[in-house]
Amino acid sequence: MNKTKEKKIIKILLYLLQYPRTKEDILQQFKIKEGTFYKYIQYIKDSGFKIKKQNGFYYIFHFSKKIELNKTEELIMTNLLFCADSYLSKSKSKIFTDHIFYVLQNSNKTSFDTIKKLFEEQKKLNSENNIKNKIQQIQELIDKGKVVEILTKQNKRYLTKILDVILDKDKVFVLFYNKKEKCDQKILIDSIKKTEIIEDFNIYKGNTTETIFQLTNKLSKSYILKENERIVDKFDDKIIIANSSNNKKYLFKRLLRYDEYCKILFPKSDVEKFKLFLKEATENIKA
Repeated sequence: MNKTKEKKIIKILLYLLQYPRTKEDILQQFKIKEGTFYKYIQYIKDSGFKIKKQNGFYYIFHFSKKIELNKTEELIMTNLLFCADSYLSKSKSKIFTDHIFYVLQNSNKTSFDTIKKLFEEQKKLNSENNIKNKIQQIQELIDKGKVVEILTKQNKRYLTKILDVILDKDKVFVLFYNKKEKCDQKILIDSIKKTEIIEDFNIYKGNTTETIFQLTNKLSKSYILKENERIVDKFDDKIIIANSSNNKKYLFKRLLRYDEYCKILFPKSDVEKFKLFLKEATENIKA
């Protein structure tokens, strides 16, 4: 590398050490092209400097040692990171975490490493406890022979009976029969977002031409049965209704008004048709 390039890279390094800068700011300040910018950033990284990007700004990650954190403050920082990781969405958690680590630059590497280690240990312990609880809950479902609807974190749904919980290569899986694929299937237990028991499943199956739907909240107390409808089951907080009408479009329009308090359960074909109906209705509103 010639001396002119070296000098420019050093100037960019010093420029980033002063304040966070945008890519456009650096391009304009040093009269370089975008491709050259990325090359110079890589040279700086290869030299051992940690370059971070946050909200479009590049900065050199270094410790200014402006503040000294005590043990209590380190624990508070750790708990903040843990709460963000546990209760916020991935995108919001990342924004929050980036800000915390940016603040930690004002401390020292010892505090930073301590907080990072405590956070990772707490996160691992929480994950292990969650898996243990899930194993216990799923084993109870297996023992009782319950039909359940499995909802995964990828928003996939399976209506089935769980067959077993198995350990394979230090990972825990749930084994169940996939009716659609006509084979046993296993998924990571950690990928399961929710399992909902379908009470009296055989009653719900009934007439395959009927649409079985569930109403919750106040609707479960005040709903008046329409023509061609019957009560399949009733609980303290929900009611299960079967509708034998052939006019599915009219039924879907009516159920749409009940918003989140209504859910179609069976048959699966009606569930898919209702999803399509919702999608088309949403697109018409946006148009």
